[in-house]
Amino acid sequence: MGTYFLPHPATMSAFHEDELAVYGCLFKFMQARARIESDYANALRAAHAEFAGKPLPTKIMVGTPVYKLWQAVLSNTQALSGQLSSQLTQLNTNLHQLALLCQERKMLKKRYLTEKAQLDAEARRLADEAAKTEHQYMKQLDKVVYDREKFELLASRRRRSSTASGGSSTRSSKMENYRMQYLKSSVKLHNCHNKLVLCIDEANSHSDLAENSQTPALCEYVENTACDCAQRCVAVMEEAGAHLAHSNEAFAGLQSQLMRALRDIRVVSDYQRLGEEAAVAVARLGNNSRQGGQLGRSQQQLQQVGRPMLAFNAQLLREYSGRLKPGQLSYDSFTREHLLEHL
Repeated sequence: MGTYFLPHPATMSAFHEDELAVYGCLFKFMQARARIESDYANALRAAHAEFAGKPLPTKIMVGTPVYKLWQAVLSNTQALSGQLSSQLTQLNTNLHQLALLCQERKMLKKRYLTEKAQLDAEARRLADEAAKTEHQYMKQLDKVVYDREKFELLASRRRRSSTASGGSSTRSSKMENYRMQYLKSSVKLHNCHNKLVLCIDEANSHSDLAENSQTPALCEYVENTACDCAQRCVAVMEEAGAHLAHSNEAFAGLQSQLMRALRDIRVVSDYQRLGEEAAVAVARLGNNSRQGGQLGRSQQQLQQVGRPMLAFNAQLLREYSGRLKPGQLSYDSFTREHLLEHL
């Protein structure tokens, strides 16, 4: 894919530091979001547990539109809490994947720094070796110059001495030693020269290879791997985002269920039905009173459909064997709950 950054240590270092900082913030933020989702699910679960079964359902209550509404809200709350808990499990999986990506990104930085340090260390070693060889070469060059001057000076003196005496010039052992020393120094200088040339060539070759091949290849690998990590991070966040969004299909389904349950409540028809049931109960009460005077059972049936006792005759209390006495009663004493408690 090619490199997008110059293979410069400062540029690559900034690239690593900046991306790792973003990865770290993203992971910590998603941890916070997961805690929020968990707290929300727990709060909904606690609220449902607190209010479920309240108030205690009665026969008349179950048929009312408001009770149907209340049950729809409770059911939706329970389903929403369960859906949040279910998606929180997947969200924790995404968090684990994100943590692995952060670790992989850190290892990529470490690999770049390690390999770049190895290239730099090799370049320094070659440069140091070339500098050391150059120093040896310069020292040997000075020695060759010195040995040559000594040999040439002695040879010049021998020639002048021979000319002055009119005899032939012969080599002395001292002059031969100076000549051999000069030759040895020259050979050693030649060797130092060749070694220096090889060191400089090796250093230049390494520099060219590092600059034109190894470092760009390392940078390209880093960038390709970083791009792959970023793409996988996007995929993880897309999946996590789907579990964070309360408008996804699962939550939309719960919302639709609640809306359908609310729309199915027919307030007018429900109250009309309740009224008809109450009228039937009143008629049945009248028939039962005329046929057998079963006031206690009729009164209980009447209370169950929500019709209050419109009037009563204290003389009828003689039909009961409980603790209720004439003159100690009030209208409220004939509620269903009161009668059940005292009869």
